[in-house]
Amino acid sequence: MDTTIVACCQLAPVLGDPAANRELAAAAIVSAAARGASIVVLPELISSGYVFESKAEARACAEAPDGETVTSWARLAAGHGIVIAGSAGQAVITGASWQAAAICGAVAIALAGLATIWRGPSWPVMSARFDRAGQDQGRPPRRVRTGDSATMWESLNRDLDPTAEDEEAPQSLEDQVGGGA
Repeated sequence: MDTTIVACCQLAPVLGDPAANRELAAAAIVSAAARGASIVVLPELISSGYVFESKAEARACAEAPDGETVTSWARLAAGHGIVIAGSAGQAVITGASWQAAAICGAVAIALAGLATIWRGPSWPVMSARFDRAGQDQGRPPRRVRTGDSATMWESLNRDLDPTAEDEEAPQSLEDQVGGGA
């Protein structure tokens, strides 16, 4: 069995200094890869730190999703053949457009819930086609017929019970699905 080594890096980012934090993260990634890690997990908001005094300060450290931090992580991941999990401080949508998107999402979820309540009772339920009378009445477990998985699936496709006992299914399973001679 293959072993996957996951490195969880405990780092202390410098608040508001993305360049220093990129170097810190890169050193941790290279070190973890050198020790055999195939997955490297970085702390939350490693690129910027996360205790800001204002939204303006947070925005000043934010990057586009294809910014320097993620680009450098992608290069390191490709160069070492590893996966890097981390969250860079990314610019977010703010203002009226974000509020409108959030309201539209909430309305869509509410409408989906109402549609489920209204239409849900008419949805088909799971089939009881292969349930036997008295199956749940304390009977001992039935013997399951064996066969290769392809034969079992084929019998289901033909609406035949692949687990039928001999007295209920006089033919062999292979004869039922056309596999017998």
